[in-house]
Amino acid sequence: MEFDDHAAYDIYDQDPVYIAFVRDKWQVEVADFLEGDYIDLQVTMIGPF
Repeated sequence: MEFDDHAAYDIYDQDPVYIAFVRDKWQVEVADFLEGDYIDLQVTMIGPF
């Protein structure tokens, strides 16, 4: 999932439906998972390459 900003993620993360899903389904049925969090970095290259 991708969010426009951290505020949008916070709204999603605090949603009662999402919290219930994690509690009742995810934690019960998922044995292992990999979560990757990232922030898009803007990089400016200067000079001849």
